[in-house]
Amino acid sequence: MKVLTGAAAAMALLVASPALAQTTTGACAVQAAPAPAAIDGATVTNEAMQAAHGAMAAWAATRQAQVQACRAEIEAMRAQLNGLETGYNASVAELNAAVAAFATETEEFNARGGNQGSERRPRGSVGASRTN
Repeated sequence: MKVLTGAAAAMALLVASPALAQTTTGACAVQAAPAPAAIDGATVTNEAMQAAHGAMAAWAATRQAQVQACRAEIEAMRAQLNGLETGYNASVAELNAAVAAFATETEEFNARGGNQGSERRPRGSVGASRTN
């Protein structure tokens, strides 16, 4: 049962991963306002330079807040991904351990001639059963 649960978790991870990769929401999806128009430093007046400086400072502050919010969203998704990866790795380890344990028991069974008493037909026979 644990193997099936682990396999189901791994399958959910594989199915969900493309959906997560294609989704851009929240702060990272916000379209930034265009940067203020460039000025010509050779001909700009003092008043126009002060106005342009104010516009650039306001735009940069807004854009910086958007970038920081996007970074926070990325880190939150990274933490979620790390949790999924930990669950996946645990499922794989459980699967590998169960398969290895079964293989060991199968080898032991075969080594003691465990299938000697079976009523299995010999290869190639159609209807006759095996006699001892």
